[in-house]
Amino acid sequence: MINPALLDACFQSVIVHPQVQKAGAGGLMLPVGVRRLRNYHSTRNAHYCLTRVTSSLSGECEADLEILDQAGTVLLAVEGLQLSAGVSEHEQANRVLNERLFTIEWEPRELPEVSQIEPGSWLLLSATDGDPLTTRLGEALNSDGAQCVTAPLPLGQLDSQDSATLRSLLSGKAPGESNGHGLLKGLTGVVVVTAPPADDTDELRRGRDYVSQLVGIARELAELPGEVPRLFLVTRNAATVRDDELANLEQAGLRGLMRVIDSEYPHLSATQIDVDEHTDAAQLSRQLSSGSEEDETAWRSGDWHTAPLRSGPLRPAERLTTIVDHERDGMRLQVRTPGDLESLEFIAVGRVAPGAGEIEVEVTASSVNFADVL
Repeated sequence: MINPALLDACFQSVIVHPQVQKAGAGGLMLPVGVRRLRNYHSTRNAHYCLTRVTSSLSGECEADLEILDQAGTVLLAVEGLQLSAGVSEHEQANRVLNERLFTIEWEPRELPEVSQIEPGSWLLLSATDGDPLTTRLGEALNSDGAQCVTAPLPLGQLDSQDSATLRSLLSGKAPGESNGHGLLKGLTGVVVVTAPPADDTDELRRGRDYVSQLVGIARELAELPGEVPRLFLVTRNAATVRDDELANLEQAGLRGLMRVIDSEYPHLSATQIDVDEHTDAAQLSRQLSSGSEEDETAWRSGDWHTAPLRSGPLRPAERLTTIVDHERDGMRLQVRTPGDLESLEFIAVGRVAPGAGEIEVEVTASSVNFADVL
């Protein structure tokens, strides 16, 4: 006689094995069969369980177990214990999809303390001549002892003259509007400041122009010899940090472009700073001087936010819904989040017609097994 509770405890040792956990992809693996069971002695004095995973595939595993007494004598041997996730390929695919979906969650953070010993030298490029935010940012950097040059750069694709002007600014040969310290040498960063949202309806053209301008700037920076300055982009309400916000569509596309630039030119450390109308230039200056490694940030009402990636499985409202006719369509119950009874839901499935020698049973009520929800 073998106590079922003893076998269950030993089977649990298999389920927690790292290889089995990986095969289950986060789901519950259940015993479905045993190839051979050998009882050598009474298991009354069982003390240890030695587990060996012999094979591990996606959704299924096999293991051997030996139940030992305190002296190491084998009391019971379980050969070929088979475990299965008990889910279909479609369910497994949905689970893997949800595990691979991520989303950005904005969260407030404290701005790091200024870490740079030297204020550095900065090139500020504005989309319009005399932009107030760019002017105040230059003044804030200058007040901290930085060497700063401000220059306008027209929107759209850079022509040969614009490219030549930009190269001169980057090399320190063109003075621009500076704080009197002379030409820039050894740039710390290049800050591209976008214009405030316009009231007209030509968002599409300006959106293309912003993209073309930023592509040209990134290309010139990437081709600089030696150590290149860090690229910063200051956008205006391009991100929806809070639920009640609407994105500024003419600049929203720049978020994706900055990620592409950071992927193709990682040495530029491309960083986006999204601001609202309450953002002070002194706050931007402190962030630039802090040396923070965050590559996507935002200022809202004086608070600094970062955008880390978080797991983002599909929400119920994002799933496809359909109407099911119980007389002709298939339907079954599944748990969306294993272990969470609140996530039980009905899903539509293909109805299988009974074959030869089979009948179809109409079910009006059924119980739910613990294995169906764990």
